[in-house]
Order: sequence, then structure tokens, then C-alpha cells
Amino acid sequence: MGRFWFTALAGLWGFAAWGQVIGDVREAIYQQDFARGDRYVQTYRARNGVTPELLEALSWLGRGALDAGQYDQADRYAAETRKLALEELAKRKMDDERHLPIALGASIEVHAQVLAARGQRGEALAFEIDGKAIGYETFLSALPTIDIVLVSHAQNRGLGSDAVRTVARWLIDARGHHRITIDPAASHERAIRAYGRVGFRPVGVMRRYDGDLDGSWHDGLLMDLLAGELT
Repeated sequence: MGRFWFTALAGLWGFAAWGQVIGDVREAIYQQDFARGDRYVQTYRARNGVTPELLEALSWLGRGALDAGQYDQADRYAAETRKLALEELAKRKMDDERHLPIALGASIEVHAQVLAARGQRGEALAFEIDGKAIGYETFLSALPTIDIVLVSHAQNRGLGSDAVRTVARWLIDARGHHRITIDPAASHERAIRAYGRVGFRPVGVMRRYDGDLDGSWHDGLLMDLLAGELT
């Protein structure tokens, strides 16, 4: 009997956490306690995995950090939300429920607001195959820098190179830019090869360039492309 009640209570706790994580995170943000909000998200994820509710909660952390003027942290939360949301879109439709589109839209909005706060003008596009979103690409048209994310099932198919090539061609032909940059992780050999096929060349390593939510830092590789080098 004791074991049965333990199992039942554990199940009820899991249900409560499933429906409560968004509210808990929003309350922590209201109190400007981002560390507590982050703990809520990490605890929920450890118990339940990645769910649309988790993604909306994570997106609220991004919005809260943005309102607090913590732009680097806001952008990290937005990037993590966007990455996980795109991976979820490989398994479901955008309108299957309400939390996933809220999370993805918020991540795009936070990233745009961070760019604006830094005095940069950002633009974005999403790309799809057979009506299903497979990736997201942002770029700065004033000082053209490209950033791209692909869902896992769309990788290793040459789609990343095609997407980057398309945006680079538009920046050169329509906007008149002569130089474009991109900055993959220095350890991401597959991405570096993909960008190399488009014509990007390594410029140098940027030390401790990208930060993760766990507090770790990773080197980035600055690559650039001149208009006449696009392949």
C-alpha cells in the first residue's frame, strides 16, 4: 500500500509540474530571480524532457532577461528556445497546441529586440520543405552577418549550404554588400565545411565567444566571404 501511494503521489507531482512550470517561471521573473526561474526549467526538463510547456517557460526567461537589460543572457535563452522549438517542429505541426508557437515567436522577437538594443538592424526568414519548418536564419543587413539553425532531420542534406548561399546572394545582389561574415563554433567542423562550400574562408578564432546556459564558454570561428568568392 505504501509503495502504491508513493507512485500515485509521484504521478500527481509530475502532472502538477507539467501544468505549473510556466507560472512558476513567470513568478520568478516578476521577482527578478532569474536563477530560480532557470532552476525551475532545468528541474522540469530533467523530469519531463523537452515539451512545448518547457519551451514557453524558457522563452519567458528570455523575455524577462530582455526587460532587465541582460541582453547576452536574453539572447542565449532565445537561441536555446529557438533551437529546441525547431527540433520539436520536426515531430509535430506548428498549430498542434498553443505553447510551441508562443515559444518560437517569442524567441524570434527577443533576438530582434536584442539586436535593436545593440543598435543593429536584424532580419529573419524561416524555410520549410513540404509545408514543414526545417530551419531559421537571421542576418544583419547593415553589417551583414548570417546565423542559421537547422532541425536535426534536415542536417547532412546540403540544405544549410543552400540556405546560406541564397541569403548571401540576396545580400550581395539586392543590398549591394561586398563582404559577409558568419561565425560557427570553432569545434563545429561540419558547419565550417558547409560554409566553406559556399565560399566562406576562416579569418580567425574568437576565444570564449559563445556562452551556454550552464555557464560554460566556447570558441567561435569568424569566417568571411567577398562578393566575388560566392560559389
